[in-house]
Amino acid sequence: MLESAAACAKDSNQIERAIELFKSAAHNFQEHGDQNSASTTYSKAGGVLLSIGKHFESVEMYLETVDIICLEGKPKEAKQPLEKALSVAVKGHLFDKVTEILERQKALFAEISTQPHNINKTILMQIVIELHLGDLVSAERIFEAQSMLV
Repeated sequence: MLESAAACAKDSNQIERAIELFKSAAHNFQEHGDQNSASTTYSKAGGVLLSIGKHFESVEMYLETVDIICLEGKPKEAKQPLEKALSVAVKGHLFDKVTEILERQKALFAEISTQPHNINKTILMQIVIELHLGDLVSAERIFEAQSMLV
């Protein structure tokens, strides 16, 4: 019911109200044990926030989606919303968030992946972000840590 009201508020361009309703709906779904609907609702809220340029809040909603999915023991399903959060964070120039998301992505890939190239791509992205931020020490630390794993 709240989710329908949120969709109506969004359609009538009452974005702030729609976000409140999406969050309330997701919280209610969680309280009643419907984690799948809760994660879908947070993801919808992330999309709405992105549509009005609120990148940080959008990333938070996508990460909430990831948290719920991972708590349900479905790490493979968390890959898509985590990648969405990463994409939004990069577009919004939220590089501290990008660093955090890449760490989570690396841990997720380590848990679900039998293909090490996914982890290596994530590590390479971490190095590039640290270089972009001008933190040569962190970039070298990440590179050295990866070298020890090989």
